[in-house]
Amino acid sequence: MKKLLLGGLLAIICLWQNACIAPFEEQLTDVNTNYRDSLFRHIADLQDQQQVDSLLNFLDHPNPTYRYQTAMAFATIRDSSTLIPLTALLEDKVDKVRAAAAFAIGQTGLPAASSFLSDAFDQADTAGVYALANKAILEAIGKCGDKEYLQLLSTIQTYEAKDSALLEGQAWGIYRYGIRKIIIPEGTARMAQLVQDPTVPTAVKLIAANYFFRVENLRLDTLGPSLIAAYRQADDPRLRMALAVGLGKTQQDTALSVLLEGLSQEQDYRVKCNILRALANFEYDQVSNAVFAALLDENPHVRLRAADYFLAKGEAKDAGNYWRRAKVSTPWRTQLTLYAASNRYLAPAEQEAKAILNRELRQRYFRAQTPYEKAAALTALAEFPWNYRFIQREGYRDSSHVVRGASVQALAGISARPNFQASFGNASNGIAKTLATHFQTAISSGDSYMIYPAAQALQSEAQNFGSLIDNTDFLTQAIDQLSLPADRSLYNLLQKTKAVLEGEDAPIPDEGTNQHPIAWSTLDGLDLTPEAILKTSKGDISIELLPNIAPGSVANFLQLVENGFYEGKSFHRAVPNFVVQIGQATPKEKSVSNYTIRSEISQLHYDQEGLVGMAHAGSNTESTHFFITHSPTPHLDGNYTIFARIKSGKDVLHNILIGDAIESISIH
Repeated sequence: MKKLLLGGLLAIICLWQNACIAPFEEQLTDVNTNYRDSLFRHIADLQDQQQVDSLLNFLDHPNPTYRYQTAMAFATIRDSSTLIPLTALLEDKVDKVRAAAAFAIGQTGLPAASSFLSDAFDQADTAGVYALANKAILEAIGKCGDKEYLQLLSTIQTYEAKDSALLEGQAWGIYRYGIRKIIIPEGTARMAQLVQDPTVPTAVKLIAANYFFRVENLRLDTLGPSLIAAYRQADDPRLRMALAVGLGKTQQDTALSVLLEGLSQEQDYRVKCNILRALANFEYDQVSNAVFAALLDENPHVRLRAADYFLAKGEAKDAGNYWRRAKVSTPWRTQLTLYAASNRYLAPAEQEAKAILNRELRQRYFRAQTPYEKAAALTALAEFPWNYRFIQREGYRDSSHVVRGASVQALAGISARPNFQASFGNASNGIAKTLATHFQTAISSGDSYMIYPAAQALQSEAQNFGSLIDNTDFLTQAIDQLSLPADRSLYNLLQKTKAVLEGEDAPIPDEGTNQHPIAWSTLDGLDLTPEAILKTSKGDISIELLPNIAPGSVANFLQLVENGFYEGKSFHRAVPNFVVQIGQATPKEKSVSNYTIRSEISQLHYDQEGLVGMAHAGSNTESTHFFITHSPTPHLDGNYTIFARIKSGKDVLHNILIGDAIESISIH
């Protein structure tokens, strides 16, 4: 009897324990990623190795953190075979997990995903229990849906200001359609409503404003008044800078008046830059005086953007004016851009003036203080194609890879000129042959800075280089000298160039394999939110690293910092109101950067200034290059890893120009 009672008691205890354990596991509702956690690291390694089958085992893990992390892993991998398994997470009890699944499904871009996403949208969720998921579903449909779904999405009018998540989802969905060049009038009209409604949250307005900024081929002829009203009431400069470009697309005189007024009164240089960009949509005589005035703006980014306008939209009647302004303009990028504009538009008949101008440019080349100045001078000289001898001679023998690369790029521009034959007359065939020889020399140099533009030039349809080159042995030899996986993109480019010259179909690009696993040891001992201080020639920038979101990219950055890779490196790219970028490895440093790392795509949006992302030449080709944004750049979402964000020093960021350098980086 005792044994029976004892057995019964044990059975009751077991039942009680199971009753306690099972509900406890089901009560796990928080997603708390922690890069120190061993299972977090294991899943991240599986993502890094793209082990899809192994990752599938974690989709039903009792801990929502790992279900979430696995879904995010698939968002980066983008394997079509994960679509059906991911749909199960659309019914997860944890909102954040559902949202991650929707994001990952959207990343596949598969049209078949639309119906799964639509079915998973919880229309009865009036309490907002699954607000994140519903928002993510609407955005994901924008990445894979057809026009029928866009029609449904665009005509939703029931969301109110309090439904901020749903409004964001609707706006993101329409925006994603637009980036895919799928546009309907109802979608554009809905975005116009959102951007001018004073009750709509700023986050939603920002998405709608960037729709008018980034989406091409919009019909805005009837929406001018709406965009003007939105622009005038916008206190946030992020809205004004996006809407300014939209106003330009209307091409209406009323919009032009608003833009010209804004250019003269605006305090934020980023808005001014975008106004200048918008002015390119109007007649030259309507805007040229305002653009000339912008050449005297106190901000160098504004001055450069004004010079860029004249290079792109200038006219022969003002070529002399560009030349005169160039002599007194600063900094050097503005000056040399104006020289380039004058060289482009100065009439061929003005041979004496042309000769003097190009003599000044050659002298300017020799006076240049930095490789970047020399590169800009060569670019300006290329506007007069007969400078090809000087460009090749001086550029190819320069000690700087920046100058050598720029010289090849300049020659490539000459070879692709639509008026190539008219420029060189009877000598055009011989000069085309000479340029082909120069490009072969560049490819055989082993300098990737020269190889890239040379290979691209030989692929160009502007010249039939295949008939001018006897054989492609030089390409075979160049391919054999590459170091993979770091040179994977270059390998694919040269293989394609070889096929083009031989009249063959381009081969399927080699995606290669990852040979640089996540260096977890570099993360050991760090704070949960580590910080890096970038000491630059313009001041200090503090960035918060995000190892819980992009552990591989953060570990890679820390390794490079530890090795002193960035010390003395110059920012080689600075695009007004877009990004600054750094990380170019010199040919001597090739062994240091002879690897690639995986992309790590997250749900973070490029919706603000100061986000730090990894540059690449295609998914999973990241290595040493990173950029920092000047302003919202949501067209980069879902394609570029975000691994840090600025904590302080945004004023320094906006003052950085090409050639400014990082002196040191310290980790805290």
